[in-house]
Amino acid sequence: MIYDKPKHKETQQERQARNQREYERLVAELKH
Repeated sequence: MIYDKPKHKETQQERQARNQREYERLVAELKH
């Protein structure tokens, strides 16, 4: 069920993109 929360300005897509970046940064640190 997809619905907009007026209070929440971050969309699901933006949140997923941010999670992806954080995950990639974490992996990069582990490989370091």
